[in-house]
Amino acid sequence: MKILQTCPKLNQGGVERGTIEFANYLADNKIDNYICSNGGILVKELTNTTHFTLPVHKKNPVNIIKCAFKLAKYVKNNDIDIIYARSRAPAWVGYFAAKLAKVEYVTTYHGAYSHENIFKKAYSWPMRAGKKIGVISEYIRQHLIDVYNTPEDKMMTAYRCFNQDRFNLDDLNTKELEAIKEKYNLDSGEVILCLVGRFSKTKGQVELVRALSKIKNENWKLLLVGSGDKRVSKKVKDIIKEQKLEDKIILTGNQTKPEYFYAVADICFSVRVTPEAFGRTPLEAQALEKIVIATNKGGHLETVKDGETGFLVQTENLDDWAEKIKQAINLDAETRTNMGKQAKVWVNSKYTLEEMCKSELAICKEVLKK
Repeated sequence: MKILQTCPKLNQGGVERGTIEFANYLADNKIDNYICSNGGILVKELTNTTHFTLPVHKKNPVNIIKCAFKLAKYVKNNDIDIIYARSRAPAWVGYFAAKLAKVEYVTTYHGAYSHENIFKKAYSWPMRAGKKIGVISEYIRQHLIDVYNTPEDKMMTAYRCFNQDRFNLDDLNTKELEAIKEKYNLDSGEVILCLVGRFSKTKGQVELVRALSKIKNENWKLLLVGSGDKRVSKKVKDIIKEQKLEDKIILTGNQTKPEYFYAVADICFSVRVTPEAFGRTPLEAQALEKIVIATNKGGHLETVKDGETGFLVQTENLDDWAEKIKQAINLDAETRTNMGKQAKVWVNSKYTLEEMCKSELAICKEVLKK
């Protein structure tokens, strides 16, 4: 079996991480595998995987056709059996290349792509054209049924995951943890809150700061970890200044080791204000024995057990956010610790890297059955 994955670029993002993780799993299991993308900083993380660089990230129809012919030739020359697409523009390339090379074609559906009109639905069509479609959550499975009437037997589940080797308290460097606590003065008795994520309109930074302004007299300190949309970060800073929260909210900027920021926190957030297709953040934080407060839409309904491993808040109701955050802050330390330990057991039972990769390999094996 030889498998070629295609995605836009290998820089950052959930799709890219999943591509790298599956490639390395295949390599570890002595399965020949390839990736076709426009390249990026994550290429260096590949082990025994061949990377074929093409501008498959470009949406121009002429470029798509040119890349499809080049990819088809590459697939034939290397006797590749399956093209595995993970994103829309590369999926068009992959679909046509698979037809030209007469090989199998599968996909993983990573998000509830825009579908407001016929043109947007058409653009994501090749993501639904695979012989099998990997769905990353039950939310995505239901989305495909409701919006596109996708047959159940065409879909196979491949939940997203967390990396057990990386998100494990026992493996973290205590000196690095202490350095973070010292740098941000986290040993002064407050309950430490943490939101890791790219600043954007959908990720919830603005809403979280507004909710916290309602309980500014509670004993908390928030770490906002990440960078991104400068308009969003400016809005966050403006609210902090307006509400006089400068001593309670710290913007750390982008960080390459988010696991250390989860680990120094008592409570973590995943508060996307539009439905999350799945969301790795709740898994990673729970794996590090942290309770998670998340919005009650999309994949969060599957990954956070309300009242057991964390709390779900009503997405449009910031008063509810404030009330649930206050409740979590005022839990006694033993209760919070026990919930965190239960959270770790929960995510390790279902959402490991090994399970994700085994599920994706099962998709490939299924389509090659004679």
